[in-house]
Amino acid sequence: KCNGVIVSSPSERSDFAHSFLLSVLFYQSVSNEDCAYILSGGLASRVKRKDTLALKLERQQEKEQSQDQENITWNNKEQWEDVRNKIGTALTRRLSQRPTAQELEQRNILQAKDEADRRKERSEIKRRLTRKLSQRPTVAELQARKILRFHEYVECTHAQDYDRRADKPWTKLTPSDKAAIRKELNEYKSAEMEVHEDSRIYTR
Repeated sequence: KCNGVIVSSPSERSDFAHSFLLSVLFYQSVSNEDCAYILSGGLASRVKRKDTLALKLERQQEKEQSQDQENITWNNKEQWEDVRNKIGTALTRRLSQRPTAQELEQRNILQAKDEADRRKERSEIKRRLTRKLSQRPTVAELQARKILRFHEYVECTHAQDYDRRADKPWTKLTPSDKAAIRKELNEYKSAEMEVHEDSRIYTR
Protein backbone atom coordinates (compact mmCIF):
# COMPACT_ATOMS: atom_id res chain seq x y z
CA LYS A 1 0.00 0.00 0.00
CA CYS A 2 1.46 3.38 -1.09
CA ASN A 3 -0.35 6.68 -0.43
CA GLY A 4 -3.69 4.95 -0.07
CA VAL A 5 -3.29 2.83 -3.25
CA ILE A 6 -3.18 -0.95 -2.84
CA VAL A 7 -0.72 -2.66 -5.20
CA SER A 8 -1.11 -6.41 -5.41
CA SER A 9 1.35 -8.03 -7.83
CA PRO A 10 5.11 -7.29 -8.11
CA SER A 11 4.72 -6.13 -11.72
CA GLU A 12 1.99 -3.65 -10.79
CA ARG A 13 4.10 -2.57 -7.84
CA SER A 14 7.12 -1.91 -10.04
CA ASP A 15 5.10 0.02 -12.65
CA PHE A 16 3.42 2.12 -9.97
CA ALA A 17 6.68 2.96 -8.19
CA HIS A 18 8.41 3.78 -11.45
CA SER A 19 5.65 6.14 -12.64
CA PHE A 20 5.38 7.77 -9.20
CA LEU A 21 9.12 8.40 -9.08
CA LEU A 22 9.11 9.93 -12.57
CA SER A 23 6.20 12.23 -11.66
CA VAL A 24 7.95 13.41 -8.48
CA LEU A 25 11.23 14.08 -10.28
CA PHE A 26 9.46 15.89 -13.12
CA TYR A 27 7.46 18.03 -10.69
CA GLN A 28 10.64 18.89 -8.82
CA SER A 29 12.51 19.92 -11.98
CA VAL A 30 9.64 22.05 -13.28
CA SER A 31 8.94 23.63 -9.91
CA ASN A 32 12.58 24.61 -9.41
CA GLU A 33 12.50 26.54 -12.69
CA ASP A 34 9.34 28.43 -11.72
CA CYS A 35 10.38 29.29 -8.17
CA ALA A 36 12.59 32.16 -9.30
CA TYR A 37 9.59 33.93 -10.84
CA ILE A 38 7.00 33.24 -8.12
CA LEU A 39 8.85 33.61 -4.84
CA SER A 40 10.38 36.79 -3.47
CA GLY A 41 11.92 38.19 -0.31
CA GLY A 42 13.24 35.81 2.33
CA LEU A 43 11.61 32.86 0.63
CA ALA A 44 13.53 33.44 -2.59
CA SER A 45 16.86 33.56 -0.79
CA ARG A 46 16.03 30.29 0.94
CA VAL A 47 15.03 28.59 -2.31
CA LYS A 48 18.10 29.80 -4.19
CA ARG A 49 20.55 28.18 -1.83
CA LYS A 50 22.15 26.46 -4.81
CA ASP A 51 23.50 28.21 -7.82
CA THR A 52 22.20 27.71 -11.33
CA LEU A 53 24.98 25.35 -12.36
CA ALA A 54 24.33 23.04 -9.42
CA LEU A 55 20.62 22.94 -10.22
CA LYS A 56 21.32 22.09 -13.86
CA LEU A 57 23.69 19.31 -12.86
CA GLU A 58 21.16 17.99 -10.38
CA ARG A 59 18.38 17.93 -12.96
CA GLN A 60 20.66 16.20 -15.46
CA GLN A 61 21.55 13.59 -12.86
CA GLU A 62 17.88 13.05 -12.05
CA LYS A 63 17.09 12.52 -15.74
CA GLU A 64 19.87 9.95 -16.01
CA GLN A 65 18.62 8.18 -12.91
CA SER A 66 15.07 8.11 -14.26
CA GLN A 67 16.35 6.57 -17.50
CA ASP A 68 18.29 3.96 -15.55
CA GLN A 69 15.18 3.02 -13.59
CA GLU A 70 13.49 1.74 -16.75
CA ASN A 71 15.69 -1.38 -16.86
CA ILE A 72 15.64 -2.14 -13.12
CA THR A 73 13.59 -4.94 -11.65
CA TRP A 74 11.64 -4.04 -8.54
CA ASN A 75 11.89 -7.34 -6.72
CA ASN A 76 14.87 -6.29 -4.60
CA LYS A 77 14.20 -4.73 -1.20
CA GLU A 78 17.25 -2.45 -1.42
CA GLN A 79 15.92 -0.94 -4.61
CA TRP A 80 12.60 -0.25 -2.91
CA GLU A 81 14.37 1.44 0.00
CA ASP A 82 16.43 3.54 -2.39
CA VAL A 83 13.31 4.69 -4.25
CA ARG A 84 11.53 5.46 -0.97
CA ASN A 85 14.47 7.51 0.26
CA LYS A 86 14.61 9.52 -2.96
CA ILE A 87 10.89 10.20 -2.88
CA GLY A 88 11.07 11.15 0.79
CA THR A 89 13.99 13.49 0.15
CA ALA A 90 12.16 15.17 -2.73
CA LEU A 91 8.99 15.65 -0.69
CA THR A 92 10.93 16.90 2.34
CA ARG A 93 12.69 19.45 0.21
CA ARG A 94 9.40 20.63 -1.25
CA LEU A 95 7.98 21.00 2.25
CA SER A 96 11.03 22.97 3.39
CA GLN A 97 10.51 25.40 0.53
CA ARG A 98 6.95 26.20 1.51
CA PRO A 99 6.47 29.85 2.52
CA THR A 100 5.95 30.61 6.17
CA ALA A 101 2.79 32.16 7.58
CA GLN A 102 4.51 35.52 7.95
CA GLU A 103 5.55 35.53 4.29
CA LEU A 104 2.01 34.64 3.21
CA GLU A 105 0.68 37.52 5.31
CA GLN A 106 3.16 39.91 3.67
CA ARG A 107 1.98 38.77 0.24
CA ASN A 108 -1.65 39.27 1.37
CA ILE A 109 -2.49 35.60 0.77
CA LEU A 110 -3.09 34.57 4.37
CA GLN A 111 -5.39 36.71 6.46
CA ALA A 112 -3.72 37.34 9.80
CA LYS A 113 -6.91 38.36 11.61
CA ASP A 114 -10.33 36.82 11.96
CA GLU A 115 -13.55 38.40 10.72
CA ALA A 116 -14.30 40.22 13.99
CA ASP A 117 -10.88 41.88 14.06
CA ARG A 118 -11.14 42.92 10.41
CA ARG A 119 -14.61 44.37 11.00
CA LYS A 120 -13.30 46.28 14.00
CA GLU A 121 -10.37 47.62 12.00
CA ARG A 122 -12.67 48.77 9.18
CA SER A 123 -14.94 50.56 11.64
CA GLU A 124 -11.91 52.29 13.18
CA ILE A 125 -10.73 53.47 9.76
CA LYS A 126 -14.23 54.69 8.92
CA ARG A 127 -14.46 56.61 12.21
CA ARG A 128 -11.05 58.22 11.65
CA LEU A 129 -11.91 59.29 8.11
CA THR A 130 -15.28 60.66 9.24
CA ARG A 131 -13.54 62.73 11.90
CA LYS A 132 -11.12 64.11 9.32
CA LEU A 133 -13.98 65.06 7.03
CA SER A 134 -15.79 66.85 9.86
CA GLN A 135 -12.64 68.85 10.64
CA ARG A 136 -12.09 70.10 7.11
CA PRO A 137 -11.42 73.86 6.84
CA THR A 138 -14.03 76.14 5.36
CA VAL A 139 -13.76 77.86 2.00
CA ALA A 140 -12.95 81.19 3.68
CA GLU A 141 -10.06 79.62 5.61
CA LEU A 142 -8.69 78.02 2.46
CA GLN A 143 -8.92 81.35 0.65
CA ALA A 144 -7.11 83.13 3.48
CA ARG A 145 -4.34 80.52 3.41
CA LYS A 146 -4.16 80.89 -0.40
CA ILE A 147 -4.86 77.21 -0.97
CA LEU A 148 -7.98 77.74 -3.06
CA ARG A 149 -7.59 79.80 -6.19
CA PHE A 150 -10.27 82.02 -7.66
CA HIS A 151 -11.46 79.64 -10.36
CA GLU A 152 -11.82 76.83 -7.81
CA TYR A 153 -14.42 78.47 -5.59
CA VAL A 154 -16.16 81.11 -7.74
CA GLU A 155 -19.83 80.37 -8.36
CA CYS A 156 -20.95 80.43 -11.98
CA THR A 157 -24.60 80.86 -12.96
CA HIS A 158 -26.34 80.87 -16.32
CA ALA A 159 -27.44 84.33 -17.51
CA GLN A 160 -30.08 85.12 -20.07
CA ASP A 161 -28.66 86.07 -23.43
CA TYR A 162 -29.39 89.63 -24.53
CA ASP A 163 -27.98 92.26 -26.87
CA ARG A 164 -24.98 93.75 -25.12
CA ARG A 165 -24.33 96.43 -27.77
CA ALA A 166 -24.63 99.99 -26.46
CA ASP A 167 -27.35 102.31 -27.61
CA LYS A 168 -26.57 105.17 -30.04
CA PRO A 169 -28.21 108.25 -28.47
CA TRP A 170 -26.78 110.67 -31.06
CA THR A 171 -29.05 109.10 -33.64
CA LYS A 172 -32.11 110.12 -31.61
CA LEU A 173 -31.24 113.82 -31.10
CA THR A 174 -33.71 116.49 -32.17
CA PRO A 175 -32.53 119.68 -33.97
CA SER A 176 -32.95 121.73 -30.79
CA ASP A 177 -30.76 119.23 -28.86
CA LYS A 178 -28.08 119.47 -31.52
CA ALA A 179 -28.13 123.30 -31.39
CA ALA A 180 -27.84 123.32 -27.57
CA ILE A 181 -24.89 120.91 -27.65
CA ARG A 182 -23.16 122.92 -30.36
CA LYS A 183 -23.64 126.20 -28.43
CA GLU A 184 -22.29 124.67 -25.18
CA LEU A 185 -19.27 123.27 -26.96
CA ASN A 186 -18.44 126.57 -28.64
CA GLU A 187 -18.71 128.47 -25.36
CA TYR A 188 -16.36 125.99 -23.71
CA LYS A 189 -13.84 126.30 -26.49
CA SER A 190 -13.91 130.11 -26.48
CA ALA A 191 -13.51 130.35 -22.70
CA GLU A 192 -11.24 127.43 -21.87
CA MET A 193 -9.19 126.67 -24.98
CA GLU A 194 -6.59 128.98 -26.52
CA VAL A 195 -6.72 129.39 -30.27
CA HIS A 196 -3.55 129.28 -32.33
CA GLU A 197 -2.67 132.43 -34.20
CA ASP A 198 -2.75 130.72 -37.57
CA SER A 199 -6.22 129.30 -36.86
CA ARG A 200 -7.77 132.49 -35.49
CA ILE A 201 -9.05 133.45 -38.93
CA TYR A 202 -11.34 130.43 -38.88
CA THR A 203 -13.06 131.41 -35.62
CA ARG A 204 -15.84 133.88 -34.88
